[in-house]
Amino acid sequence: MEKWMSKLRLLKARNKKEVFNILNEIEEIYSNMEENNLNLSKEEKMKFVYNIMPSCTQMKIVIDNDTTVDSLIKKIREFTKYEIYMEDTSYIRRIESKQDTRPDDPMDIDSINRKYKGINNQKQS
Repeated sequence: MEKWMSKLRLLKARNKKEVFNILNEIEEIYSNMEENNLNLSKEEKMKFVYNIMPSCTQMKIVIDNDTTVDSLIKKIREFTKYEIYMEDTSYIRRIESKQDTRPDDPMDIDSINRKYKGINNQKQS
């Protein structure tokens, strides 16, 4: 039991992408402990799961009284996936917004009637 408890105490995710691997390790440790009839209480299991998360994620996860360990793990996975997705899409949006700051192309079909400095000064009939 001490072997698994020491493993649980050492687990900590340094960033959001490590959370998934560490949650898998925790689930393996819990299943090994149950196979050997070494059960932890629900509160202890939840404490270990909560403590592995990065501190920025810990503040955003809400734990209710009726939350089970499996539902907490599922909630953490979903929340972490969402945060990673939002970070990736915000990075893509920043890149796209930098690319969209270029001036309009005067040869574009939508730009026929627009006035450009030195270009297209003649009136269309």
